[in-house]
Amino acid sequence: MKLWYEPYQIINQNQNATVQTSANEISKEIVELRVAVKLPTVCVPQKITLIFQTPCVDLYSIWGTGLRMRQYLPADWSKIGSSASLASGEPLHAILSQNGENRITFALSDAKTPCKICSGVNEESSTVLTEVILFKEPVAPIDHYEVTLRLDRTQEPFGKTVARVDAWWQTDCGYPAAYVPAAARMPVYSTWYSFHNDVSAEPIVKQCEMAKKMGMDTVIVDAGWEMDGPERTFAYCGDWSPAVSKFPDMKAFSDRIHDMGMKVMFWFSVPFVGKRSKAYETFKDMLLGIHEDAGENSCYRLDPRYPEVRSYLVNIYRHALMEWGIDGFKLDFIDSFKLSADTPESDPRRDIASLEDAVDQLLKEVTEALCEINPEVLIEFRQTYTGPVIRKYGNMFRVFDCPNDSMRNRFAMGELRTLMGGAAVHSDMLEWHDDDTGESVARQLLSTLFMVPQISVLLDEISEEHSWVLKNHLAFWREHQEVLLDGEFRAYDPTAHYSLMTSQKDGTIIAAAYMDTPLEIGENFEKIIFFNATAKDRLTLRFEIPTAAHTCRVYNCMGELISEETKEFSKGIYDLPVSDGGRAEIIKV
Repeated sequence: MKLWYEPYQIINQNQNATVQTSANEISKEIVELRVAVKLPTVCVPQKITLIFQTPCVDLYSIWGTGLRMRQYLPADWSKIGSSASLASGEPLHAILSQNGENRITFALSDAKTPCKICSGVNEESSTVLTEVILFKEPVAPIDHYEVTLRLDRTQEPFGKTVARVDAWWQTDCGYPAAYVPAAARMPVYSTWYSFHNDVSAEPIVKQCEMAKKMGMDTVIVDAGWEMDGPERTFAYCGDWSPAVSKFPDMKAFSDRIHDMGMKVMFWFSVPFVGKRSKAYETFKDMLLGIHEDAGENSCYRLDPRYPEVRSYLVNIYRHALMEWGIDGFKLDFIDSFKLSADTPESDPRRDIASLEDAVDQLLKEVTEALCEINPEVLIEFRQTYTGPVIRKYGNMFRVFDCPNDSMRNRFAMGELRTLMGGAAVHSDMLEWHDDDTGESVARQLLSTLFMVPQISVLLDEISEEHSWVLKNHLAFWREHQEVLLDGEFRAYDPTAHYSLMTSQKDGTIIAAAYMDTPLEIGENFEKIIFFNATAKDRLTLRFEIPTAAHTCRVYNCMGELISEETKEFSKGIYDLPVSDGGRAEIIKV
């Protein structure tokens, strides 16, 4: 009897190789398909593609963190999908109904080897063709390979299906998530948008004095500390020695930050070695290739397959942690570890053949060395390096750079919070224009409500109104952190870039509407806190059950109480007059 996932097609571009499959039915709706590849000799494998057909019955969109907001179902001659490898993305691809329910999800057990999963509508058959492409990019020579492809067609809100895949990765596939220190879950001040490369000790100390009072507990000193001057270049990366003109005494700087009750982290671009660095002369024959071709200001990518490269980087970070007294690292550009046309094909000095295995080993050596010194060390990674392998090592995961873009911050929040469960997901650093309204600033902040906020404005230069909005938001966030980060999270309407998000815990529901979407209440509660990020002056609630008497308070974007009344909500729809950026609190009497 034909099973629901059959027939599927296998296209094998490896001459004289065999590809065998066997199925393990986990339930009526979940199948794990084992794929075993045997090559005739040890060689670089060519692409192997598995093609599945899904009838276009209640299919509406596709979901995956690598789609970059392209969620529509295209024609099969222009398929859309997500590429994944150890250092970029995750091998997961879902097809959803219009109401955001899962219809079929594809996930691979191997989160290291480069792959791609993509879909498109075949107009002749009115089916969606999904391609699972193995060995999307060249890998080290092998003679065999095994992977499990999990197919899940459980009809439920897509977040539940994605969470089940994440649990599968962590338990069955050997990718347990790293321990998350308490400090990784606290608000951050970042120097990037406020200073860019023009950073130095005294101005940062000044900002931190204000940041701490506002509710931020960590400062990330971003790029610029390693070079004199404000220009934006990677030409000096590699030595990782502080520019004395900016930071004459790193330990003294760290001590001053610690004295005010904050932690301090420093930025390092892991793969990069600039032509103006001393390290370039040492490692110029141990490179993956060029990252930025700019003459004497060029920047290259180190090859971690050499033990000397890994040892050098580990010792750099060990030194910074021990000698500077810092608390953590923003380890950047992990996804730039890539093979390219100018990468040497072989070298007997390498002790690891596979680049993916070498990056994995580098991160393992780095985290083990740092955690041995300080088990609470903070390690931040940024999109796109948020996949299952990377999560073994990082304990802070930040949204990809999206300056002044509340839509992208919100969209990534919905993606990463859905995908990463209990991880400490951080917003991209927030900035805004001096002339913007307080309500608009509040909407920016609310675009990060369900993740850890990072702030990057000059706090002594923002207006009094903006200052009040920021302080109100951070005070609320800190008070309700447990519900926001640890509650049962749900992001609604993915094709609307998540028009509504909720998190609930112990009878408290916190919600934010980003479009004119009603919040549906179908169970008893102790408290509802509902934020307005719609740019309109009302919020809509739909009660599916009658309620007892409740106190209803309305606040504006600065946290000022606007109204208070006691009322009962019958079954039905209610519009509450809540101003832009404000919130309503409904509390059981």
